[in-house]
Amino acid sequence: MLDTSLYLAADQISGTTDSWILTCPTGSIAQMISQVLWCMRLGWSIFYAIHLSRFFFQVFGNINIFQNDFLKFIFQLSRFSNRLFIGVLPCINGIDLGTFLTLFLFERIDQFLKQIVIYDQFFNTYT
Repeated sequence: MLDTSLYLAADQISGTTDSWILTCPTGSIAQMISQVLWCMRLGWSIFYAIHLSRFFFQVFGNINIFQNDFLKFIFQLSRFSNRLFIGVLPCINGIDLGTFLTLFLFERIDQFLKQIVIYDQFFNTYT
């Protein structure tokens, strides 16, 4: 049942081959899953914006991060995600290239979350 519904849903999309399709047996379950997915996307976009701001503050070195309390807070929030790849790539002019790897990983996760399409049994789309 699920296998055939995936093929039918793929025919319904028509043209988007890079989407992840999730089929649900009822509309209420599909709506609940789409709300959870929306909250995940919102949280991820906030976290991504914080990390992106740290990236810009680090690349443009004339901004003193630790002088402003708000910028210091953003810098410390994104510190644990940056530690994944710090030291993996060499530093060039004081800029750690591991930040670029983290940025690439975050971009891939953001694209994955945006490609999820949810269908119910009547092929109503929930995104």
